[in-house]
Amino acid sequence: MKQVKLIYPKEPEPTLRVSLGAEECRARIHHELTYDGKLLDCHRLQAGEKQIIVSVYERYYFRAGNVLTATVTIDDLEDATRVHWACGGGSDSALVHFDWGAADSFGTQIRKVLQEYELKKTEEG
Repeated sequence: MKQVKLIYPKEPEPTLRVSLGAEECRARIHHELTYDGKLLDCHRLQAGEKQIIVSVYERYYFRAGNVLTATVTIDDLEDATRVHWACGGGSDSALVHFDWGAADSFGTQIRKVLQEYELKKTEEG
């Protein structure tokens, strides 16, 4: 049996440094991802003025039988707020376990929401 390898364009690094505060980042991402998805869990760690927020989102595509998840970690431990995400998914099928690139679109949504606030290398120092 011949193996088929699907090749997708390489997604940019799933981490951004932004000029927004951690809570504002969380609110913007939450608004975008819960439009047609849901928040599964949100965990916050606070240490004085600094915080880490970890949120897990899920989206189900009924027609394709795919479930996508996005885990988003936001921290303001350094001079800028850092947002990192990991997305994945698969189908309900017992034979097919890939998402046809839909998980990448979840990550693209996060990047799109924050792109105007992204700090460039020269701004970070």
